[in-house]
Amino acid sequence: MKITDIKVTAFSLGPLDEPFWNSIIKTTSRSFSRLEVYTDEGVVGTTFGGSVPIVEGQLKPVLVGEDPLRTEHLWQKMYMGGWRKPVAKGEHIRAMSDVDNALWDLKGKVLGQPVWRLLGGAQHKVRAYAAGGYYAEGKGLRELCAEMEDYVGEGYSAVKMKVGWPGVTLREDAERVRAARDAVGPEVDVMIDANNGWDAVTAVKFGRMVERHDPYWFEEPVHADDYRGGAQVVAALDMPVASGENEFTRWGFRDLIGAQAADI
Repeated sequence: MKITDIKVTAFSLGPLDEPFWNSIIKTTSRSFSRLEVYTDEGVVGTTFGGSVPIVEGQLKPVLVGEDPLRTEHLWQKMYMGGWRKPVAKGEHIRAMSDVDNALWDLKGKVLGQPVWRLLGGAQHKVRAYAAGGYYAEGKGLRELCAEMEDYVGEGYSAVKMKVGWPGVTLREDAERVRAARDAVGPEVDVMIDANNGWDAVTAVKFGRMVERHDPYWFEEPVHADDYRGGAQVVAALDMPVASGENEFTRWGFRDLIGAQAADI
């Protein structure tokens, strides 16, 4: 089996009727892409995501003609040969990951196995949580609480909300966390996510303000590259600090863990 083509199709859903935002990014429209890896035997691997210029201009030439089942070999080939030098972060590594996802999807189809089993998964199910709690125009405590209650009503036992937007004070943000906790009750886990929006001093101050509300974790309190700041937050707070969303390779996670910049 050989790879014959790789295509990325971009879609736009246009502007949103109700924009929303987190601590750093305002979302006013939605767009996504579909990536497909084609083979000479008709099997197609599919995933969502992919930068058209990087995938089709830089990675496709490296992969066409290769055996799609040699996933680790192809990852190394993209990493070492798909660009002028290895790139551990940013859009290039994201595009590599998108291609890698499609290759695993293809391998699962060929072998007739779910990808989680090919990756060594030992559990048939994992706990899911509802992620929301964004900021929006006219969205106050009442609307936030109703949203959290809706998630619980849908069967979720854990919910996540945003914190860290500079348009509110720390005290106002802490009140949002309190309101969410009161809305879902003590048996539902509440996670808070700052999307890298604070420095360590501010994150620690806020964390101490909301620890009484028993957050399940405090996600990305500081910039993703600020391992020292992350370690300061970890050391200062009792609640777990979660990070890693903006790490893309084993080497990034090695540095994150080595710096003790996260509990989760």
